[in-house]
Amino acid sequence: SPPLPVSAMGNLLSGGPRQEDAAKDRDEVLDSGPVLSVIVRTLGDDEEVVVSDLRPKHTVAELVRRAAELKGWPAFLTKLCIGAQAFSLQSDQTLQDAEITDGTEAMLLKRKALKVLSPGVSRYNRAYCCTVSRIEEVGLGKFEVDFCVVGDMSAGRLQQPRNSRLCWGPEVDNAGDGSRNFSVKNGSSSLPSSHVYTHEERGSKIEGTLVYEGVPVPTPKFLGFVFGDFGYSLLRVQMEEGDEGGRD
Repeated sequence: SPPLPVSAMGNLLSGGPRQEDAAKDRDEVLDSGPVLSVIVRTLGDDEEVVVSDLRPKHTVAELVRRAAELKGWPAFLTKLCIGAQAFSLQSDQTLQDAEITDGTEAMLLKRKALKVLSPGVSRYNRAYCCTVSRIEEVGLGKFEVDFCVVGDMSAGRLQQPRNSRLCWGPEVDNAGDGSRNFSVKNGSSSLPSSHVYTHEERGSKIEGTLVYEGVPVPTPKFLGFVFGDFGYSLLRVQMEEGDEGGRD
């Protein structure tokens, strides 16, 4: 049989016209219905902003994101209040489902990012310990952990920082700081999604930042950090609101 034309081969590899048509149909559904505008105010500020060109099938999360953008606020720290209802980036309702119509008035609130400096140590023994200098919320369900781990080769090379876990849930809430028998159930901890090392000598010292994603929102009162693969103690940290900022 003759070879497929280049255009046909490209359609096969990319999902072809069917995928493009499906995306177009979704966009048409989202953009159907009357055009809506929502009036947004903030506490202590008489100036209002208007989020326009919305449609009934748009999500409330999209409204939150666009309102935060107009105010120059990090969207993950922002909450939109309409009457007794509060919405965030986690909200999956449509404007129609939430009964948000043209001319609806809303209040935009911003909390501070969670941040703790110098919370403590995850320790293996007197010679091997990991000192945490910062745990900070930098995005939706995203945290950074600054650390420095040291050892003297008496128990071998330092364990891999990328196997360190950030933990949450009842197990952390009820654990004692420094616990060596700590374990978490599936879904109650996360491995780093990325890392950056500013100093790396596996025999004596590794320093850098671990990035964790998928931490539940609203964030638990306590987070736990356990360095490496095994043997290090739990560092339990009570999270507090810190900077106004955030990164994303």
